[in-house]
Amino acid sequence: MARAPIKPVRHEGNVAGSDAAWKLKQHGGDHYQKMAIQPFEYSMRNGLGGAEHSIVKYVSRWKDKNGIEDLEKGLHILEMLIEEAKAGRIPDFDPNA
Repeated sequence: MARAPIKPVRHEGNVAGSDAAWKLKQHGGDHYQKMAIQPFEYSMRNGLGGAEHSIVKYVSRWKDKNGIEDLEKGLHILEMLIEEAKAGRIPDFDPNA
């Protein structure tokens, strides 16, 4: 069975636009505000799930926040995602396709 295409989330108005209010503040640092596109916005626009979003988040911020620890966190989540995908426990994904 072929994987269903990802349906990106489309937001109206001030949520995902360049003037979104949430982009103007960040708690606990400024590592996301330095980015051209924040991991949250990227994930939402591309319809990523929680695991995929976490991987993007950790890999995007590693140099500005927790260094190697963030890379290890991203790798750990990627390894879990691979295991779940191989076992056929990811909705809309066929590991044999």
